[in-house]
Amino acid sequence: MGYWVSSEINTKIDALKWHVFDIPNGYGTARAGVAVMRHNAGGGWSDAHINVDGLTVARRRGGTNWGSTINSFVPAGCTVSFGLGGEGGVEYFKFMEF
Repeated sequence: MGYWVSSEINTKIDALKWHVFDIPNGYGTARAGVAVMRHNAGGGWSDAHINVDGLTVARRRGGTNWGSTINSFVPAGCTVSFGLGGEGGVEYFKFMEF
């Protein structure tokens, strides 16, 4: 049994139907799923976003010591990428495949 843990909200999502794995920036999906990116802002301003086939589908702007997590549905056959501007860095970029 697999599961996905979000450190931001401390919840467990049962993932018996999910295949969760790390993906590179610019990943081409074979199946539909959800892209999840977590970043740490380091106490400064940041602008994080997820793009699907070049269209921004999820975005989080602002600054906090905790950073944030953003996610978006990604249809099969699309290319998913992320961008992060400002302070901090990407902690992980994962794909939860249906």
